[in-house]
Amino acid sequence: MAQITALGKNPNLNVLLGNLSELVELHLDGVNISAHGAQWCQAISSSLPKLRVLSLSTCNLSGPFDSSLLKLHSLSVIRIENNNLSTQVPEFFSNFTNLTSLRLSSSGLYGTFPEKIFQVPTLQTIDLSGNSQLQGSLPEFPKNASLQSLVLNGANFSGQLLPNSIGNLKRLSKIDISTCNFTGPIPRSMGDLTQLLTGQINSPHWENLTNLVNLDMRHNLLDGTIPPSLFSLPVLQKLQLANNQFSGQLLGFATISVLDTLDLSSNHLEGPIPMSIFNLRELKILSLPSNNFSSSFPLNRLQQLKNLSALDLSYNRLLFKK
Repeated sequence: MAQITALGKNPNLNVLLGNLSELVELHLDGVNISAHGAQWCQAISSSLPKLRVLSLSTCNLSGPFDSSLLKLHSLSVIRIENNNLSTQVPEFFSNFTNLTSLRLSSSGLYGTFPEKIFQVPTLQTIDLSGNSQLQGSLPEFPKNASLQSLVLNGANFSGQLLPNSIGNLKRLSKIDISTCNFTGPIPRSMGDLTQLLTGQINSPHWENLTNLVNLDMRHNLLDGTIPPSLFSLPVLQKLQLANNQFSGQLLGFATISVLDTLDLSSNHLEGPIPMSIFNLRELKILSLPSNNFSSSFPLNRLQQLKNLSALDLSYNRLLFKK
């Protein structure tokens, strides 16, 4: 048997897995296992030596993680979301040399997240969202890093957002760090991509992020100006920078863009709204309230945004004209 997907209630893992030593994928999401850390970890590690995929979301599991999991030398995917683990994340997760996906969202994690886990060269996806007591910061990333998706929203990460080595994340396509505690600024002298999501993001290196699809940095303390090159990223669809401290004018930009969501609300942006916004032909959501935008705004040009479904320009100092 190559994999097992089970639906049911309160299975005895030792009985269920006892004769399945060839299993490489285990999906028990939604099954009420109701076991503490040593029980479920040891049952799996002793029975499934070839396991590559472990998916136990919403299983009523508790912690802590047991080191017996290290027996699973081929483990690549760990998905243990929406549980009540109430534990810390052990540093031994960084010893899974084949790890590609680590999803631990909304599982009651606390303490400091080990930086070494971010540095696993094969890691492509990490989701720690919804763990409000989980603290941490981002480390130096290794060369040839594989990270594609970084989701930390609602976790208590803080400090310098991205290190100098962010330029090593050439495959990065999704970043969600909303409702964290990152602050800025950082030095502008950093190399390629180093200003991706931190402090002052007015860097010329944004144009290198050619795989970025979704950039969500809402509810932080990021400041400085917003670089025009953001609007020209070839596959960027959602740009969400609301509830920060960005200031200065929003400059005109080239409009080779597939952007469908632009949310810059609740910042300190000022001056006129650039007319190049009307060339964002895929735009569905335009949200610019609670800034200091001024000057006139040509309502008639909104007709150019054929796909627009939500518009918010409230609490600015705009003069509307036909």
